[in-house]
Amino acid sequence: MLKLFFLKEKFAYSTNRNLILKVNLGENMQREELKKKLCESVDRRREQIISIGEQIMNNPELGFKEFNTAKLVAETLGQLGIPYQEGLAITGVKEY
Repeated sequence: MLKLFFLKEKFAYSTNRNLILKVNLGENMQREELKKKLCESVDRRREQIISIGEQIMNNPELGFKEFNTAKLVAETLGQLGIPYQEGLAITGVKEY
């Protein structure tokens, strides 16, 4: 299930565990149109999403020592063009 939230004026972000998507809303986007665009975005990135999940599952890390996971999240956000901040609470990464 996709959880939608708006952080920037003309962009919608969706999170589903480790997945973050950014979709340009354009003008007067309706809820169903937004949902359709986000689902299409998930479908286009299917292999990437699966790969990220597999990398995290195959390389478990202890709490507050998730350095490889943090690096993967930062790299993924960078590839998607989403600005982020690293080093929060040791290994935290957040978009802004």
